[in-house]
Amino acid sequence: MRHFHPWAGAWIAWAAILALPAAAASDRIRLRDGKALHGKVINATQSLFVIKLDSGETRPIPRGQVAECLCDRPMPPPAGRAGDASFEAREVVFLPRAEYLKLLLEELRRARRSISVVMYQMSMAFTERNEPFRIACALIDAANRGVDVRVLFEDPGCGYILDCNTEAAAYLSGNGVRVKFDDPERVTHAKLVLIDGFTSILGSHNWSSSGLRTNSESSVLVRSGDVAAEFGRLFDEIWSNGNCVAGPAERRRREARRMGK
Repeated sequence: MRHFHPWAGAWIAWAAILALPAAAASDRIRLRDGKALHGKVINATQSLFVIKLDSGETRPIPRGQVAECLCDRPMPPPAGRAGDASFEAREVVFLPRAEYLKLLLEELRRARRSISVVMYQMSMAFTERNEPFRIACALIDAANRGVDVRVLFEDPGCGYILDCNTEAAAYLSGNGVRVKFDDPERVTHAKLVLIDGFTSILGSHNWSSSGLRTNSESSVLVRSGDVAAEFGRLFDEIWSNGNCVAGPAERRRREARRMGK
């Protein structure tokens, strides 16, 4: 019969604990406002950190907001100059819900050269508290200070969305903004704003009270000359194939043609 030392059980237990893999240490991002985020950095670019927090939430953090990042993965250097001033800085900003309208209005007011918009739906009520009307006023103000403002709306051929877009188009074009409608044979579902060949704002927000106030929408702002250039080429293609402002009379003629009248 074998006999064990009375401490053998304890030694075996300690050996088992020491043999377990060590828990991975959390990464840490310290923001410029003093806050600290703990979790795992799952991506890092010249303009953006993406961290999965210990709580399970995944959060993108623009690099300009980060004071220090302590993690195991190699960090790319910040974006530098690339010969063109538009490449001096790159930034990505997540715009959930009402954050979109706040930043959009700021960017429209800062525009100096050009604003190009592709919008699926714009529904206005002509009051100062109406969010789409505030956007329309910002576009008109930009056009009045010499900015080249172009807006292209979806033309579904008939129905509520066309009624809304036609009303918005008439108001904008009557106040110095160039407006077109897309080809009614093609659905243009984009919600895109390009500013000064550098800033791109895109996502799910339609310019309607529900889209800007109550819906669970999300968009993103990207500051990058090369990204804006790619979207600019797409905008120019859609714009070149677009139709002039479709007023109610033109809309009725289109509906009649489709119905064979």
